[in-house]
Amino acid sequence: MFKRIILGLMGMALGFWLMYKRQKIVEMGVRFSWAENFALGSYTVVGLMGVFFMVISLFYMLGIGKGVIDSVFGSFTDMFTPPDRK
Repeated sequence: MFKRIILGLMGMALGFWLMYKRQKIVEMGVRFSWAENFALGSYTVVGLMGVFFMVISLFYMLGIGKGVIDSVFGSFTDMFTPPDRK
């Protein structure tokens, strides 16, 4: 339970940070060349990844869809699971 809350909050913070960085690029208000438009498009993808991380982390924190998330991120979450004591 504690692991789920910590990982969920870390994922939500990462997602928020990605969306914040994308918004800073958009708000600069400069004229973009074709290369900068390409980079801006990639920042849109980064913003969508931020939303994805926030939603998946919230689901994980609340225990919704745990089987799907564990099948994808199982090895990552196993790092934070203490070994069984005998």
